[in-house]
Amino acid sequence: MVRGAFCFALAALVSLAVPSAHQRQSGELRLGGTPLELLAGRGSLWALTCDRGCTGEARQSVGRIVSIDPRSTRIKGSAVVRRPQELAVDAGGVYGLDFWRGYVYRLDPSSLRISGRVRLVLPFQIVPGDDDFLPEFVAAGEGAVWVSTDRGVIAKVDSGARRLLAIVRLPPKAPGNLAAGAGAVWVAADLAGVYRINPRTSRVRARIRITRAGGSLAVNEILLAGGEVLAVGGWTAGTVLTNANALARISPWSGRLEGVTPLPAGGPLAVTVGAGSLWVARAGGSTVERIDPHTGKLVARYRDAVGVSLALAGGRLWTVSRDGTLRRLRNLIVRRGSVARSLPSSRSGLVAQRRAPPRAVSQHRFAAMASG
Repeated sequence: MVRGAFCFALAALVSLAVPSAHQRQSGELRLGGTPLELLAGRGSLWALTCDRGCTGEARQSVGRIVSIDPRSTRIKGSAVVRRPQELAVDAGGVYGLDFWRGYVYRLDPSSLRISGRVRLVLPFQIVPGDDDFLPEFVAAGEGAVWVSTDRGVIAKVDSGARRLLAIVRLPPKAPGNLAAGAGAVWVAADLAGVYRINPRTSRVRARIRITRAGGSLAVNEILLAGGEVLAVGGWTAGTVLTNANALARISPWSGRLEGVTPLPAGGPLAVTVGAGSLWVARAGGSTVERIDPHTGKLVARYRDAVGVSLALAGGRLWTVSRDGTLRRLRNLIVRRGSVARSLPSSRSGLVAQRRAPPRAVSQHRFAAMASG
């Protein structure tokens, strides 16, 4: 399913919902709807949901952007949106996309009201009369907002989402998920690997392919942690995708591949970064792995039920389930460079522990869609 798009008839609703005593104690919050994305940024958790009309092309879907205080499990604000698609949060604001109408927009992070939008079109026609951009992924950083479409284009928009600054051409079907930071824009490009874009010149500087005998890593997620560029994807046998997943570590300075680490097999995976680590789990699984982004080695393994995504906020790791329940993982308190247990539990616990590197990033991204 195309994860909808986003029309800007935003009815920004500030909700001051007070969690129940049970919610405060358990760290649970019933958001409802189908979760599409979970992020951490600006000291809050951010959830994107689809509430109705979410099947098929989702041209009439309706959902919400919800801001949550991770310390009180309290909803700070929410906005009803049409055709929810994709979300990015950074110091400059909250950004999203309208797939069918081609908009990238900025929301004020306090009021959740739209403060800017730009309609994107292709600089060419796919067929006569078709120059629709169809934006899929958005990232903020390096002084701009970056939007990708699998039609072979990356758009650079100013941080206020008021004007288009540049267009970067890539091969069709190549652009996917992207991240902006460490002096470049990094684009997951499936079997093509990872593209590195100079944010000042808006030109492609390099393409990094990740290969092994008989196949390539089909990269579908890019994250930044500990001064490293982390590419997550699945191995192929020839051009056929297998169930073997892997993490590739890329130097942001040289663009060279530093190493490849196996990740839990099967998929999809839920991944996030924070506290100087990469956190990985199978969506719907029962184990979370903490990985050192410098070495690719396992730092800790923690057992708890995982939903469809992960995010780290307020010193705790959070997950959201398919039924729209946001939940804090039990007994896991994340500190810079370490993992500490809280009260013991028969259902979950810390299995292994090693020293982790210092925290280097504060933005968290999500890799597993609710549709799985």
